[in-house]
Amino acid sequence: MGNLKNSDVATKNITELLYKLNKTEYNTLKADNLSYDYLFKLGDILGEKEIGAEELKIKANLALETLKSIVNNSEYYFKKIKDKLNSYKRIELIFQIITALGGSALFVTLVKNFDEEGSLMKEILQYVGAIIATTGSILQVIMNKGLGAWNFNRRNRNDDYDVLVKSNLRAGRLLRNLEPKIITFDTLNSHDETIRIINETNDLSENVGIVIADYK
Repeated sequence: MGNLKNSDVATKNITELLYKLNKTEYNTLKADNLSYDYLFKLGDILGEKEIGAEELKIKANLALETLKSIVNNSEYYFKKIKDKLNSYKRIELIFQIITALGGSALFVTLVKNFDEEGSLMKEILQYVGAIIATTGSILQVIMNKGLGAWNFNRRNRNDDYDVLVKSNLRAGRLLRNLEPKIITFDTLNSHDETIRIINETNDLSENVGIVIADYK
């Protein structure tokens, strides 16, 4: 298998995602491989270390269970994202109503009833109408961007849904490719394809982890 280093087969994101999605399976794998508990460390593994076939097989099983967890949990997170999108749409409608009220004929009519130049009530109504319309417009822009007012670096939630759909399909494909590799692991002359699948699963796990972090 050559001189294979731990960093050549990245599993940091795989391990963290499995821990998040399926702690039971994470703990089971860890308990079954106590001699290699460093492979189950959450976060970065410091230092370089050469790994053998046994460690690679453990990493492959970590990837396998993580892919299963992505597929099995996708529907849950699809629903979470849809619920959040529907909430945004309802709130957006309220903001649209607020904006419309600010410039509505009601305010125009009220202002006209105070035709006297310099009338305090007329000025108050003009200011109130302008503030309501402006506030509604600003809030609507925030909602259209799919942002929470508390976090202006937030991704668009429609994009989250698309990312999760693509990730689910990709996880299914990787899962189908990895399963036979693990079944025949001890008889394979080369593990290059297994390593490639593990590394791709690690990249996928990072993307999925970013998306689902906002949907408890």
